[in-house]
Amino acid sequence: MTSRHVRPLLQACLLGLLLTVQASAYLTDTNIRAVPDDGSLYDRDTWNAQNGSFPAVNATYTDPVFGEVVKRLTSTRPTAGDALNNRHRWNADGTKFIRQAAASASTVHVLTLTGTQVETSIPGGFGATHQFQWSPFDPDIYYFTDGTAILKQRNIATDTTSNVKTFAATLGTLGGDDLMAAHHSDDTANPTNLLFLVNYSSALHVWNQGTNTELTGTMTVSTLSWAGLSPDGKWLIRADLSSPNNFYSLPINFATGTVGNGTAAQTGTPFWLGVNFSDHAGIVTLTSGKTYLIVAASALERWTYRVDVSLDQTGNSTTVQAAANKRLFMTDASGQTGNSHFSCGVQGAMANYCWSSTEDYPETAAAPGTWYANKQEINLVYMPTGKVYRMVHHRSYPLNNLFAANARVSATYDGTHALFHSAFGQANAEASIGYSDTYYLDGTAVTQVKPWSRRRHGFD
Repeated sequence: MTSRHVRPLLQACLLGLLLTVQASAYLTDTNIRAVPDDGSLYDRDTWNAQNGSFPAVNATYTDPVFGEVVKRLTSTRPTAGDALNNRHRWNADGTKFIRQAAASASTVHVLTLTGTQVETSIPGGFGATHQFQWSPFDPDIYYFTDGTAILKQRNIATDTTSNVKTFAATLGTLGGDDLMAAHHSDDTANPTNLLFLVNYSSALHVWNQGTNTELTGTMTVSTLSWAGLSPDGKWLIRADLSSPNNFYSLPINFATGTVGNGTAAQTGTPFWLGVNFSDHAGIVTLTSGKTYLIVAASALERWTYRVDVSLDQTGNSTTVQAAANKRLFMTDASGQTGNSHFSCGVQGAMANYCWSSTEDYPETAAAPGTWYANKQEINLVYMPTGKVYRMVHHRSYPLNNLFAANARVSATYDGTHALFHSAFGQANAEASIGYSDTYYLDGTAVTQVKPWSRRRHGFD
């Protein structure tokens, strides 16, 4: 065989090997896959921070079930861990993230992907009325409110804080979960201009930073759980505190400068009513222009759904609402109490993907209950089709309903990687104080994309 025949053959073999290695980082089946309970190194009772083989900060291990590489970013054992619920913790280029210290709302730090702390006790903290969001365009800037009437920004490169806008009254909470700032996709003349969502005078307002004007029309904050903007800036979405929970939407028209019909304190269009016993959800705008929620349907069945925010479901039963949307994957077996957290891409390489962490409590590593497909897993979902990539077992059990032990996956703006929290089945004494550490996942194997993050942070 000549060299000109050998080279293509070698290239084909290497390509096949590459694809095999990438594909091994996830599974796409629907089989029940439990955490190992076989006395091996990765046994559910012993694979934790007390194990001498467990990775130190900035080191990795490979999930024994799904093949995904997991990188450890923090070491807080045995003190309390992070208890924030923020779906977008990452800066614009995915090189830094926020993390709470010792479950204290007033102490939140900025860390890098090597676990290095670069900003200590960020201004504003995370008090009951405070909001936070990284700029989607500048990796050194984040925006925050701090219980005053002023929207502020912090530049961590210059170590300066400045005022962005003073509103007519004290700014209240948005729930702290989703986007309070987004670029409206119809604003093509100003590609980095932002719309800001703020809560004051008992209503949700949308402010255009570029023109320094508020859009006409507001949304009620009655029974508000959380509110956020869609990644394309075209929707204002609100979840309420009822049980089961209700979700409402209003369109944002950039050309006319109006929210909904332009009137004050609008309720919004009900698009997911009484179908879920939780307000947990993620907002995603596909490259096709459609905006969806990824959300559970626990008041109807133990499944996660892709829900169209533009549908008016007034008067429709939960069954009718479910039929109008798309079933994605099971999040609980019958009779159990599974829950989930979600975080979706906003822009860039994997903006069509959402991450999900399924959590069950009050289970323990020693007594994890009945296993079902997706139990205690972090999944990556391709939202246009609903294809599910099963990435890792997060192995965290939120005993006593302590929030810090929930996995709470959080995606980068481009959706390519995510962080999650886990106590790795630590003993009850540590779980009782809310111990958890933070870990990193690279999701690019599902698309064969290989961004800077995989090259620069210890994966290659």
